[in-house]
Order: sequence, then C-alpha cells, then structure tokens
Amino acid sequence: MPDIPTLTTARLILRSFTLADAARVCELANDRRIADMTAVIPHPYLEDAAEAWIALHAPAAAEGKEFTFAITLNAALIGVIAVGDAQDPAVGVLGYWIGVPYWNNGFATEAGRAVIDFAFGMGRYTRVIADHFSINPASGRVMQKLGMSYQRTTHKHFPIRNRSHDVIHYALTREQWLALHTPNLTGVYNTFGGCIPETHENEPQTDRTDQTESFLIACLICLICLWLI
Repeated sequence: MPDIPTLTTARLILRSFTLADAARVCELANDRRIADMTAVIPHPYLEDAAEAWIALHAPAAAEGKEFTFAITLNAALIGVIAVGDAQDPAVGVLGYWIGVPYWNNGFATEAGRAVIDFAFGMGRYTRVIADHFSINPASGRVMQKLGMSYQRTTHKHFPIRNRSHDVIHYALTREQWLALHTPNLTGVYNTFGGCIPETHENEPQTDRTDQTESFLIACLICLICLWLI
C-alpha cells in the first residue's frame, strides 16, 4: 500500500502526521470537551502518548489497515480524521475530532467527504461506518451531511471514562456513495476528495446546435459547387 496521501479540499489540507505535531495534538486534545466526546483519548493527554500514537500511523498505512490524517487549515493543525478496517475488512470505520476553537465551521464535514471519497476510491470497502455518543449530536449532524444513514442505538460502558453512553451508529454503503457522486454541471467530488473543476466562463464553449448548423451549411456549399460544375 502507498504512504498516507495528501488530500486537498476547498479550505483544508489533510496530510500525514509527523512527530513535530505531537505538541499541537496535546494542545487541542487536552481540552476536556474533546476527551469527553471520544472513546479512547485519555485526559490529560501527554506529549509522549501523542508521539507514540503518531508512530503507529505509518505502519498501519503500510499494511493498508488504517489511514490517519492531520486536518490543517492555513498550515495549522486543527483536528484529526482517520479511516480504518473494522473487524470485517470490507467495512471501513470513520473517526474524527476537531479542536474546540474550530467548531461550527463545517471542517469535520469537509474533511469527512474527502476521506470517505478516498476510502471508497481504494476499492476495498463496501461500507463505511461511524458512531457518536448521544451527548454529542453535532457529530451526528456531520454524519448525516456525509450522506450516512442511521442504523441503530446501543448502550456501552467505557472504562477509560468510567461511564456509560448511548452510542448512535451510522453507515454509508458504496452504492449510496456512488449515488451522491452523480456528475452534474457544477462539479462533484472525485475519489480523492478534490473537486472536479467547473467550466470557466471565459473558456470557449462548444454548442451541439452550432456544430449541426455548421455541418448543414458545409453540405449545402458542397451541393452548390457540384451543381455549378
């Protein structure tokens, strides 16, 4: 498998992490509101833990099991998004978090579209799933904007938090994803999260009606020439 690619959206660049990102990850993740909305992030989150986590990314990508991206805005790290194998390797699991100062700007949705396109573009997943705590409905709205549909609600205990939560589960099938990508005149996301460019207004446009008229005129001229001969 290739290395973690760089994905570009309208406002964001999604890239691989480096160890130099560890301090910034800690800065964002140590807001208790981030830890409380995830199942695995400890609080407090120490820099050596961030470094150990970052060191896992390249081997996981090399095995094709998980791809973890740093979400960046104007070169600043603002969050994390990843897609990786579920117990069934034909199913991908999407996970993400955005630093609190960047909430309510649509960044999770924008990054999610790019990573889902990348995930299905690899050709290995028939379905991508995601879930969120019931106390975090904003994450559910992101999943809905990504085209995911509600599946079920479960109740789980999380030892790292020593508390239980209702967990809302969503899924997007390959067929649903393809339906969302029906080509249209304004451009659609391609399989790697970029946008197929719209036609620029200043570019010359070819109209089929003009082509037909030109053809008929050429035929008429030919007939006139033959008649004169």
